[in-house]
Amino acid sequence: MRKLLATVSALAVLGASATPVIACGPPPLGPSYIDVFGGQTADLDAFYAGRIGLVMAQSPRARLFMDWRLLHGQPVGAAAGAGLSIPCCDNTDPQIWDATDAWLKARAHVAGVAS
Repeated sequence: MRKLLATVSALAVLGASATPVIACGPPPLGPSYIDVFGGQTADLDAFYAGRIGLVMAQSPRARLFMDWRLLHGQPVGAAAGAGLSIPCCDNTDPQIWDATDAWLKARAHVAGVAS
């Protein structure tokens, strides 16, 4: 009985003094199981058809724009929705990057604008 009590006491002391180990930084501030980009193809198709689901404030602006349109009874459609659902950093279209580069170069010529 003493061995069992000693083992339980040792485990309680070890468990109370142990600190959690964080592998890659702090935990997320909100639920991490919700995809702000809308999920899989079936989920996106349902969204474009008008089934909004959760409106998340941390969604990309294009997603919030589509949410606003749908909440106000305006259609989005599959063609517009597919174009707006592409995350900026995963877009491989070189015209997008060329346009961004041209904008930044033109903006640098404006006096009084912080870069």
